[in-house]
Amino acid sequence: MYQSSNPIFAHDDKFQETYGELTANVATIQGVVNKTTILVLIAIVAGGLAYALIPASFAAVNISALAAMGICFGVGMVLCRNPRAAVVMAPIYAVAEGIMLGLLTSALDAWLLRLESARAVQQGAAAGAAEAVSLAMPAFLITICVTLAMLGLYSARILRPTRKFQAVVMTLVGGVMLVYLSTWVLGIFGLSIPFLRLSSATEGGAAPYIGLGISLLILGLASFVLIIDFGRAEAIVQQKMPRYMEWYAAFGLLVTLAWIYYEAVKLCFRLYLLFGGRD
Repeated sequence: MYQSSNPIFAHDDKFQETYGELTANVATIQGVVNKTTILVLIAIVAGGLAYALIPASFAAVNISALAAMGICFGVGMVLCRNPRAAVVMAPIYAVAEGIMLGLLTSALDAWLLRLESARAVQQGAAAGAAEAVSLAMPAFLITICVTLAMLGLYSARILRPTRKFQAVVMTLVGGVMLVYLSTWVLGIFGLSIPFLRLSSATEGGAAPYIGLGISLLILGLASFVLIIDFGRAEAIVQQKMPRYMEWYAAFGLLVTLAWIYYEAVKLCFRLYLLFGGRD
């Protein structure tokens, strides 16, 4: 079985007992695709409702992010011991993650609108002349394009989850997670890491471009995690594991897809500030 940097796919030994359940009711690639699609749609609906109904604020984003991380960790622990529960637990995570990403998108859109309103005032126009900006669609399109590109590279055997590939990706993912954790802890004390904070996109000089480069690198890393997870999903099918493992595989893929969207919406925010608002 492929080892994955996605923690949801990191416990092969917990499923040895399922290998003997070789019946006609086994996992298929189409089944994994269908379940992943269902979870993504659940996340989109939850995110859309959160975007439309909950007032935009970074306080709400932080609360929902903590809730989503807690639910992800809890669901992951449950599924490591009982993968059958994925059919119930995976949609719960999809709702929580969708709400968090919807609130993040809403808060960034509101931030851009405030910046555009301030720019309009400086140019002598009324603040209401600023046009609302939506980052959801471009971020979603980036997520789809990245997923299709990685799937194409995987299907063509150009990128494969070899041991060396996995070791490098897992090491880099661990580093990024430590940086995320450090940023969150420092933020509690009013401190921030230069170039990583989104407010650096509003500064002058080289800071916005350095931040943009970092965002591109992290998005690329998240994309490589998909290669490992595709390999794991394929292995589940090749091992003829039970059909409920389709939900388990779909859950793991959703975790990575959510990370890609999270990085994509931040990337779109930086790109708009650098290029979108120019005359």
